[in-house]
Amino acid sequence: MAHVIPEQLKKIWVANTGDRLGVHSADHRRSFCYIDDAVEMLKRILETNACTGKTLNLGTQSPEVTIREVVEMCINVAGKSLGIRDLSPTLGSPERRAPNMELTKDLLGFESKVELRKGIEQTWTWYREHVFKNDGLTAR
Repeated sequence: MAHVIPEQLKKIWVANTGDRLGVHSADHRRSFCYIDDAVEMLKRILETNACTGKTLNLGTQSPEVTIREVVEMCINVAGKSLGIRDLSPTLGSPERRAPNMELTKDLLGFESKVELRKGIEQTWTWYREHVFKNDGLTAR
């Protein structure tokens, strides 16, 4: 689970009402791509010769949001009353991470469709049903 959204959802799942979640690199900016969109891009890359010999990014160019905004969205989706406590930046974490998707979009005729909030909602539902079980975490 070493990714921003799954890690935050895990913390939210175990948190009690009124808790404050510690968030590292809260002001760092990121863009997020839902897995279905990344898989669709990869399939299209494999199906076209136009990509041969090219270096392409897989991802979503925008919107860029702060880690704090993502955590707030996760809390909102989970429907819990939690606060956020800023922690120090993660060592080696870049302040901004968002791919330039112009070449990929031009070659594939495709760009991400799943909006950030919808992706978080779908991820929260999946984790609740498949990973968070019996007041704990199950490996599945």
